[in-house]
Amino acid sequence: IFSPDIFSPDIFSPDAYYPDIFSPESFSSAQARSLVAVSAFDGTLSEGIRVNTWDNSGDYYIRVRGRNGSFNLNMPFLINVTLSTGACENVIPVTTAHNLDVEDADYETIILTDMKRMGIEPGSETEIELLARLNALKMRQEVKGVVVDVGADQRVVDANELADANPQCPYAKNLVAEAIKEVVDRYRSVNPLKYVVIIGDDGVIPFFRYPDNAGLANERNFAPPVSDDTASQASLRLGYLLTQDRYGSRTPISVKANTLWIPELAVGRLVETPAEVMNMLDAYLATGDGTVSTPTTALVSGYDFLSDSAFAIKTELEAGLNMPVDTLIFDPDKNPPEVPWTASELREILSNSRHDLIALAGHFSQATTLAADYQTRLSTEDLLDPSIDLLNSIVFSPGCHSGYNVVNADAVTGVTLQPDWAQAFARKGATLIAGTGYQYADTDFIEYGERLYLEFSKQLRAGIGAVSVGEALVNAKQAYLAGTPQMRGIHEKSLQIVTLFGLPMLKVDLPAGRGDQPVESSVISGTMQFLSAPGSVLGLEYADQSLPFNLAIHMVDLKDPITNSVIDTATYLSGSDGQTTRPGEPTSPLEIVNVSPPVEKPGLVLRGVGFRGGQYTELANILPLSGAPTTEVRGLHTPFTSRVFYPIKPWEVNYFDALTDPLSGTTQLYITPAQIQTPDPASYKSTLRAFNQMDFRLYYSKNISDTIALSGAPTIVQVNDLVGDLATSFDVRVVGNPAAGIQEVWVTYTDSSADNKQWQSISLAQDAEDSTHWIGSLDVGSTSAKNIRYIVQAVNGVGLVSMDTNLGSYYTPGERAGQTTATTLTFNEHLPNGAYGTESDFSAILATETGPLVNMPVIFKLGPHYRRGITDAGGRVTVMLPLLVYPGDYPVRAYFPGGGIYQSTSAETRFSVTQQVTQIELTSSSASVYPGQDSQIVATLTDITGHPLDERTLVFIVHGLTGEYRTAVITDYAGRAPLGAVPLPKGSYQVDVYFNGVIPSPEGGWVTLEEERYASSLESGSLTHEDSAPVANLGPDAYTVAEDSMLQVDAPGVLGNDTDADGDPLTAVLASRPAHGSLELNLDGSFTYTPDSNFFGTDSFTYQASDGELLSIPATVTVTVSDVAEPPVCVNAQPSTYFIWPPNNSDKFIPVSILFVTDPDSTFSVAITSIYQDEPVGTGTQSPDGDGVGTSTALLRAERDQNRNGRVYRIFFTATDDPTGLTCSGMVRTAVYDNQGGVAEVIIDAIDDYDIAHYDSTIQAE
Repeated sequence: IFSPDIFSPDIFSPDAYYPDIFSPESFSSAQARSLVAVSAFDGTLSEGIRVNTWDNSGDYYIRVRGRNGSFNLNMPFLINVTLSTGACENVIPVTTAHNLDVEDADYETIILTDMKRMGIEPGSETEIELLARLNALKMRQEVKGVVVDVGADQRVVDANELADANPQCPYAKNLVAEAIKEVVDRYRSVNPLKYVVIIGDDGVIPFFRYPDNAGLANERNFAPPVSDDTASQASLRLGYLLTQDRYGSRTPISVKANTLWIPELAVGRLVETPAEVMNMLDAYLATGDGTVSTPTTALVSGYDFLSDSAFAIKTELEAGLNMPVDTLIFDPDKNPPEVPWTASELREILSNSRHDLIALAGHFSQATTLAADYQTRLSTEDLLDPSIDLLNSIVFSPGCHSGYNVVNADAVTGVTLQPDWAQAFARKGATLIAGTGYQYADTDFIEYGERLYLEFSKQLRAGIGAVSVGEALVNAKQAYLAGTPQMRGIHEKSLQIVTLFGLPMLKVDLPAGRGDQPVESSVISGTMQFLSAPGSVLGLEYADQSLPFNLAIHMVDLKDPITNSVIDTATYLSGSDGQTTRPGEPTSPLEIVNVSPPVEKPGLVLRGVGFRGGQYTELANILPLSGAPTTEVRGLHTPFTSRVFYPIKPWEVNYFDALTDPLSGTTQLYITPAQIQTPDPASYKSTLRAFNQMDFRLYYSKNISDTIALSGAPTIVQVNDLVGDLATSFDVRVVGNPAAGIQEVWVTYTDSSADNKQWQSISLAQDAEDSTHWIGSLDVGSTSAKNIRYIVQAVNGVGLVSMDTNLGSYYTPGERAGQTTATTLTFNEHLPNGAYGTESDFSAILATETGPLVNMPVIFKLGPHYRRGITDAGGRVTVMLPLLVYPGDYPVRAYFPGGGIYQSTSAETRFSVTQQVTQIELTSSSASVYPGQDSQIVATLTDITGHPLDERTLVFIVHGLTGEYRTAVITDYAGRAPLGAVPLPKGSYQVDVYFNGVIPSPEGGWVTLEEERYASSLESGSLTHEDSAPVANLGPDAYTVAEDSMLQVDAPGVLGNDTDADGDPLTAVLASRPAHGSLELNLDGSFTYTPDSNFFGTDSFTYQASDGELLSIPATVTVTVSDVAEPPVCVNAQPSTYFIWPPNNSDKFIPVSILFVTDPDSTFSVAITSIYQDEPVGTGTQSPDGDGVGTSTALLRAERDQNRNGRVYRIFFTATDDPTGLTCSGMVRTAVYDNQGGVAEVIIDAIDDYDIAHYDSTIQAE
């Protein structure tokens, strides 16, 4: 039925627009709709395609046609098909039916388990405990779950048996995953499911495997490592990514040979051991309703090319918390330069305070992360420190393989670093969102994985109320799809590998900054109906839109990565919606336009977009800023050149928002209104064409469900033109599904010589005699036809548009048969092979029958890598091709694209890429340190050229008579891997460092690790652990004793915190005694210390730890003697004078103060309480005889009685401690002389009659 004869006016009539006019199996447009690969060179050059059938079964078709009518009867084409089979050759899908009954009970969560594959014995305590928690989970109101053990389904069991028997076949694992997904879909068909919970690792409920088409850092490069002959190893070595999105999706989108499943249900996975799974369940069950406590703290880390997204995530989290967050973000472009943060700083900030939300950006492996200093690493073992509180924290990370969960059974004992991050966070009860593979960023912009994680942080603030992390991730992925103008392999991978390790229904309720992002209204206010067939019959409508743009120009200095000097300046444009970047392509301005159909016309769908015109300007001699994706270090801006204006079609329709939200989702027109063209093949400078206006006709249809709607876009078979004196006529042939017909065909043209540059369109008319034939003419006036450039577009009756741009070169009137001179391209001799990672030169000669062609571009290609060269005076062109394809035999192709009168041509040769030799260099081949010290041994891994190999695993095995130690260390950006401290006693050891190859297993035997690109290497050295002196006082030796008390400390006493790396027994040797007390120090470290009487304060002594041969450095032991409150001491009190007569005169008061009262603690005060005398008090003016009670000084009258007997005064007093109020009391005597002499006390005793009678000196007598 696909024949030009069918497109006759008779059949092309309204009567023919019925589904029964054709069968879907036979209509021609199926070829375009199911296209998986294409090869399209000019003329009749050889073509070739390579397709991975993956899990697509059925018939494959090859269509060969000459572009725009090209043919050569003298060179009939020959088709060769080579089928390469692998480990999946004999894997045939199981046909067993499902035997699990499906329950209809309004379940919102399906919990998938396989107890047998988790190694849990039926009826065991582990099974009982796990099921108890799962049952508690499913009964929660916010969960409403059902637990399904897929191990009870025979189809799943049979699929697992097939996969276990074919571990090298990733497709077999997909058959298991698909069988389990079918169980999910059956439950979903009768229940309003929202969540899918997977219990177990990849060996229990497998991830889906998809080919890694990112084009950068293929998963084949990753080596955790895992054991050979395992499903984990097969997935990596064959270059597949891991995703679980498909479990929650029913909407597949075909992308070439693969299928992209649109995220719908939130899927979460709990790994890996039963104990780790139960820990996560306990963390969730500890919440009230699945909502974590309102977050108040957050941490954001990042550096290098991830710093821009780290700052953006910081802004989002601060808005959600309404407070600052902790950060460790190193910006390498900041001036003045910052000091990059270290692993110790990250460890400290995690330990010192709890963080509810954590964004960890950096270079990861499955079990370590590299700090901003590019030298120190934080490991999962560090994360397990009890001081780090992560219970119900939400963690997300754009680090490479931060979400790669190593199946424990597949790990290499003593080599694979364990636990992985997913396990470590599970042990801490934290939810992790991370990537199972290499994750990507852009050197200049927030793109790929970092854009997705930024969107996730935004989704945590979306709406009001608590947001589940699973739905936030799904919404972020849907927004990522809706926000990507054109999907590339790197976008697909960035989307699919991000995985939730945790329960997807766990919710978080940010306290501030909530609400949904505003949605711009559609620019389509109304549509017009076509009045002619086929559109009038098929309900086709259209809307014309003229869109103005105001683009901004930006300059970026490109710097030498070594000298940091500016080597050139690149240019890019931005639009009202910023810019978009893709790997190796020019950065383009971005304009996003909502082109959803009018709300008053429900059911209309945008089917196609036609370009009708526009205005533009051109900027010559610029270097376009190319996209520089990266995964390890900042990417290089590779020069971008194009002989045609690129992108050829600077617009794309994005339906993802409408697809994921049929009720309120929008249809977006993504426009990148700028193009790049390189006019000089010998230069990297280009012309930048910037549109300030573009005109479109948008085609809408309600006809989206019948077979006519399945028609492909029209095929523009041939374009011809004829230049006349006053006009240029166009003759175009267009074919398509006759049931859909052809609605419009038009030519869009521009005058390249005009000052005011613009595109305009003229519509062509359909030939009444041949419905495939369309004609029209253009009045060019004074414009030369050679300055006209035009393209042809066509739309069918259901709105699908085709565009023929002459492969981007545009058509020029009159040049239809311009390329008439045949050319040849011949390879010169070259080396037959080269090592991976090096370069090899290739040369070829371009010529015609008359001689060489000079100054012509020739493109050489090896795998995905190409180089362009320019022919010299002899037609010779030489390039250096990078050998960055996996070892094997490859075709090297050279291609001349043609131009002017010269036809295109190509040539091919063979070349083998071999494995690169590696070498390990040790900083010290013979190191000698004390046990416990850093070994100072650093292994540096390089290839044979000296280029360092980063992110590779080196295995250190240290062995000797006194023990063995092994560790796996990942190399840094300089290829370095430090051994660090070795936990072995004194002795001599051999140090063997392995990069892959045959490695001795700690369990006996050997383990073989291989890397496709690099050969294994081994280097050996020695390490001596010398007899080391003990280390004393690792922690402070400090003790406390009360004043006037004795301190007794039992063994080990001062030796309790001392160590000896050799493990020798230690004794204590006194070095210096205390200054304020006595000490008895025993050999076992016990001691007795007695402070001096009434001493309080700090005292110390020193000792040394002895291992019998060596002494440690003297260590100080501090003893704090605490002050004990004591009263003043009055027993030693004396008066300031014992006698007041003579020389004192009668009737005078003499002051007497109290001396020699003491207070051991602090200050004190003295108060006179009473004064008594041994003779009567005088009378009248002679009384009283004493005064000063209540003061500190007594006043005494200096007189005797009438018989001249001496008088004795007894002064009673109290001394009071000022701070405590403690007191002592006492009495002193002062006498008035009689005629006796001698010692004071003897005199006082001789004259003291106090024992006979005493009188109060302070009372006045009558």
